[in-house]
Amino acid sequence: MTFFNEKLTQYLFSPGGGKYRHLFEFANNGSETDLRCGKAAPKVIMSSMRFQHKQFYAASEQLEAMRWLKKIIKDEDFDGMAFALAQPYSRWEIDEVIGWELQRNLVIAIVCVLITTFVLIADLCSCILVLTTILLNLVNVVGYMHFWGLTIDIVAATNIIISVGLCVDFSAHIAHSFLNQPQKTRADRMVAALTSIGPAVFNGGISTLIAIIMLISSQSHVFISYFKIFFLMIVFGLFHGLILLPVILSLVGSQHKHLAEKDYNDATPSEELKDIKIKLTTNGSPTTNNAEDVENQKEDIHCPS
Repeated sequence: MTFFNEKLTQYLFSPGGGKYRHLFEFANNGSETDLRCGKAAPKVIMSSMRFQHKQFYAASEQLEAMRWLKKIIKDEDFDGMAFALAQPYSRWEIDEVIGWELQRNLVIAIVCVLITTFVLIADLCSCILVLTTILLNLVNVVGYMHFWGLTIDIVAATNIIISVGLCVDFSAHIAHSFLNQPQKTRADRMVAALTSIGPAVFNGGISTLIAIIMLISSQSHVFISYFKIFFLMIVFGLFHGLILLPVILSLVGSQHKHLAEKDYNDATPSEELKDIKIKLTTNGSPTTNNAEDVENQKEDIHCPS
């Protein structure tokens, strides 16, 4: 080890090795100033070597080069800790995992929305329709991001996940109001639901748009991405919640939960009414074919004089 430290000092003070002196950290004060020409170097606690990639023109090439370098370092099996570090690697590593992270988080968010809407709305058909509108909203938002110059990065992925929780309001309120309308036909219940809750849903979307409209003039990538994604979310959320979902509910929406019981009671009169046939005479006295039945019903029947 003493031989190595002496030779290391000679190399770092030589014309060829002097430019690498700042790449070493030593045990004393962690600085190359601890080196003394002609004396053995202190214990090396950290060193680095430079490596330069060629110019890349695609993200796939960048990721492939980063993985290749990390594999080489791992295969060398150094005694201490060895790793590749560069400023662009932080962005490349995000690009490497952002696709998988976005898909996983979207699935988790959608499952949470489905469970929450099912608990609160308590109707499977309506929950499935609400979930369908949310999926359509996500497809439209992510698709139109491409035409608006946005890519899937950490800022866009975060805003997309947030938009899942925001766009559910546009559809969930409409579906909940549809289920609680007293009308019999689906079309009448949908008209009543849009009349009662539609303006509130529309005003909620417009108020959210007003809250972010000032970001349209921002020069920051973070803020302009926030505006574009939320603008798309509001536009498509209002479309799916106030136009598409009402049409679907009016065609295949769930039947009113009290409608079947009410219709059954209206359509099946009681046995007592079937057996008793009562007619009123001109003087107001009841007549029937069964005098005994009339006597039994005198206490319940009151005719005007």
